[in-house]
Amino acid sequence: MLGVVLVTGQPRAEDQSLTTWSTWNMQYLYGFNYDLGKDTRDMMTFEHADGWKYGENFFFLDVNNLTQKDTHTANTNLYGEWHPRLSLGKITGNSLVLGPIRDVLTAHELDFGEDSLAYLHGIGLSLDLPGFEFANVNTLFRDDVDQDGSTWQVSVDWNIPFELMGWQWSYDGYIDVAGEEGNLAWNMNSDTQLLLDVGDRFGYTNQIWAGVEFLIWQNEFGINGQNEFVPQAMVKWVF
Repeated sequence: MLGVVLVTGQPRAEDQSLTTWSTWNMQYLYGFNYDLGKDTRDMMTFEHADGWKYGENFFFLDVNNLTQKDTHTANTNLYGEWHPRLSLGKITGNSLVLGPIRDVLTAHELDFGEDSLAYLHGIGLSLDLPGFEFANVNTLFRDDVDQDGSTWQVSVDWNIPFELMGWQWSYDGYIDVAGEEGNLAWNMNSDTQLLLDVGDRFGYTNQIWAGVEFLIWQNEFGINGQNEFVPQAMVKWVF
């Protein structure tokens, strides 16, 4: 049932926005050297991140094989992840800064696709490192609903902005390492991106990026000995 609420009058002075910051972007990637299925593939990715009064969210949705049809990989398919974290420092009102640790958070993750579903929960650290815009480490308990038992996962993500030859660049990415679970071998999955702010030269700073992404996946899909190294050309529009 859809409900509509009409609010009249001026907002109270103490009213505040729950969200403190928010960003969206859309990416198009074209990669080659895939081992499973077709050698070349493309993908559209939608990403969102935000910070709010008591934590932060990160979400992405991949549309795989957008134009590169491949019956070995189920033609066009979807895969997404939602990563909410709750700040223990913000919730308690106490500073949890200690050395490079900026905050301690409860970390959660939902992985979903046409043939996959996994729930993850644990503890995260937000780090303050020189030269990094952000750096995070999450230690998680992982439960794949299609596998017996459960396992662990450690996730690291970061962004490093820098200037080179008068151009603005960004190096960011993540590394996920998960243990054995059911019939799945341990695996390491990493995406890193080296991007150039091409929009900066045309007055659109931090809006249009272009570069390359490197996919490294050891024991892909939990298949022992199945490894991937895939370079992908990419463009990103931040809006």
